[in-house]
Amino acid sequence: MTERWLVGLPVDADGRVAWTNPGDGERVCRRDSLARVAALAGRRLVAVAPGVEMVLTRLEVGRIAARDLARAVPYLLEEQLCVPVETLHFALGRRAPDGWLPVAVVSRRRMEEWIAPLRQAGARPEAIFPAPLLLPWEPECWSVVAREGQAMARTGPVSGFAVDLVNLPLALRRALAAPDIRPPARIRLLTDVDSPSLPDLTALGVPVRVEAMRGDPLSLMSVQAAAGCGIDLAQGAYLPAGRGGDGLARLRFAMVCVLIWLVIKAGLGWVEGERLDRRIAGLDREIRELFEGTWPGARLVDPRVQMRQQLEGLRRGGARGQGFVPLFGRVAGVLRRVGDVELRGVRHQAGKLELIARLADLQRLEALERALREAGLTVALQGAEQEGSGVAARLLVEGP
Repeated sequence: MTERWLVGLPVDADGRVAWTNPGDGERVCRRDSLARVAALAGRRLVAVAPGVEMVLTRLEVGRIAARDLARAVPYLLEEQLCVPVETLHFALGRRAPDGWLPVAVVSRRRMEEWIAPLRQAGARPEAIFPAPLLLPWEPECWSVVAREGQAMARTGPVSGFAVDLVNLPLALRRALAAPDIRPPARIRLLTDVDSPSLPDLTALGVPVRVEAMRGDPLSLMSVQAAAGCGIDLAQGAYLPAGRGGDGLARLRFAMVCVLIWLVIKAGLGWVEGERLDRRIAGLDREIRELFEGTWPGARLVDPRVQMRQQLEGLRRGGARGQGFVPLFGRVAGVLRRVGDVELRGVRHQAGKLELIARLADLQRLEALERALREAGLTVALQGAEQEGSGVAARLLVEGP
């Protein structure tokens, strides 16, 4: 495996970074200018992004085609996120055979803050890995690193998190309670914190072995970085120039695809035209049926203008203010106050509302009539009949 130079993000304001070179045999973390590290490391440079700045999750994507995943994932996760998906960067891992896809979510603003200093220093990292996924990993054992009030955990090949140290017990309990996570046989806690300062993890129900951590977490991560991890944040708009193979070959492939697409487009153009004509004719027919069903006898000229005029007339209701909207608004307020009224139909004509409703009993019907009159409305009971355990009634309501 190729040894990789690791630099920790973010870059300091003075352009210095924490870095380690596992190839020198010492696995010691140092600090130096990013420009100097980039010049020494060349293409073997890997950036490590802090786990506290991102969310590592996974998503069941079923049979969604691989080419559609990048567009589909943001909207599949939208309900789980508290910020607009347009402000976030979604890095995808490799889809598992069972259909689960690992995803790292980080703000675009944070990605720009990380990458801008790298570009200015001439550094072109071959990958940007999430820090939790570079912790040691072995089946049946979770790895946790606790240092300087922060904690990182790796709970699977492509799962993990980073939290404040005081919140570590809660985060581990949530991870253990996840329905799709298999609890480990043990937890390995690497730390340089005094044991009395560590949070109590005995309530987890999983054996925890505390070990003294030698050196910096970045040095610890260098072993895993040599083999890579399941998710690289350098994707999409953040893919470094020159990655992904021979640029000329990719351009040729793209040109061939465009030519094929143009041939297919020309061959299917007339089919698309026919389909659109049929669709337009169908929409015209639906508009006519809707208009004639809403206003029988009216002549269809411009459906948009005519419907707007009709709706405006319902809203205004003439000089006496007996339009449908104001009158029904008053009736609706009464219905809410009375309660237990099932409104089955409403008809408006000549400034009057005909209500068809079902009520629990005659007492409820009398209460409704009384409430309408108290609201300043004129009420006439057109009919009422027993319906099961309730009463079906028709009332004619008119404003003052």
